[in-house]
Amino acid sequence: MKTYIFKASLQQEEDKRWSSWIDDLPGCAAWGYTREEALKAVQDAAEAYIEDMIEAGERRFQKRG
Repeated sequence: MKTYIFKASLQQEEDKRWSSWIDDLPGCAAWGYTREEALKAVQDAAEAYIEDMIEAGERRFQKRG
């Protein structure tokens, strides 16, 4: 399995929940009641995002021979 590393952003909202997102993966965002929950949720979202891109044949994430 290949490993990808992305920078995740994190911000506490007015309602005290935490939002997290990855700028390099447009639309990849998540939230949690704690920082840890938000980071785990965005990690799960990023894994699904990349799997979908690989299945769709996106060049950026194609497996190489």
